[in-house]
Amino acid sequence: RIITYGGLFFFGVAGILSVQARPKPRFEKMKESYIVRSADWELEAWTSYGTAVKLSKQIEKVKDGLVEYFHFKLQSSHKLRILVLKDEAAFSAHSKEALGEVFYMQGYYSADQNEVVVWNKKPASAMLTILSHELTHAFIYQLYTHPPVWVNEGICDYIASGSIRRGKFERGA
Repeated sequence: RIITYGGLFFFGVAGILSVQARPKPRFEKMKESYIVRSADWELEAWTSYGTAVKLSKQIEKVKDGLVEYFHFKLQSSHKLRILVLKDEAAFSAHSKEALGEVFYMQGYYSADQNEVVVWNKKPASAMLTILSHELTHAFIYQLYTHPPVWVNEGICDYIASGSIRRGKFERGA
């Protein structure tokens, strides 16, 4: 019994430490933007340092929320690229080049490029909501290549309407 309880204690502590020991994203200052690199995503943000920190935390919280509430096992052979462009004009130019003719959008996920693109919208809370929605598309496409639209958009809206309280993701409305 002592060996059994000792083993359970050891593996329990190892599990807790492995969750808490997640490597922190690395920040790199560029001329007009910040590059934030994580194990499975890369953020290029034309924002202030404080906003880049908020964005990187939001990315992890969305990912954690999807794992916790939907039991997604997020795996990808390629890093997810996330662009937060400096303004709506830069976003429009980038999206037109990447997608062809586009209609009014606030953000998008391209499965072909494995890329989420949004623009530095004010207030930052609006940008975080859009980013959460588009990130959820990226994570859903890791699991399902052709999810039904109603499931895809429903989960994305649900996650985007969630919030972070006391450092933890809380479900959406």
